[in-house]
Amino acid sequence: MNHWQSPVVLKLRQGVYQTNVSLRPDRQGTGESEASGTDGKDHQTEVSIFLLAAFDDNYFFVLQRGTRAWVVDPGDAEVVEKFLREENLALEGILLTHHHADHQGGVSSLVDKRENIVVCGPEDQRIPGVNRVLDDGSGVSVLG
Repeated sequence: MNHWQSPVVLKLRQGVYQTNVSLRPDRQGTGESEASGTDGKDHQTEVSIFLLAAFDDNYFFVLQRGTRAWVVDPGDAEVVEKFLREENLALEGILLTHHHADHQGGVSSLVDKRENIVVCGPEDQRIPGVNRVLDDGSGVSVLG
């Protein structure tokens, strides 16, 4: 029987909310992660979810595993860039939910500074930079 490690706690740290979620069960309650291995890949099972305050009434979600990150609806690139610098994270991808400027306004700046960034979102001409269209019911693997 597998037991899930589930530390889901929301903490406030310098104006940034954070929670950690374990993605995989440990091996039969032993505390040894199924993700442990010697193949050189990132087997860290914990993903941190950060909420970055932006504008007067918004948050951007950052999903972090090890030194890799994805951001959801980055309306302001500078807020995201500052956080990535402070946490020493490499941005791998962006998830967009809709076309409002406070959700996608920072995409162009974030993409222009990096190569091979995946930008996932709906097919909508009002959203710049989407290079992976997500249709209703489709999914995307992040930080795998």
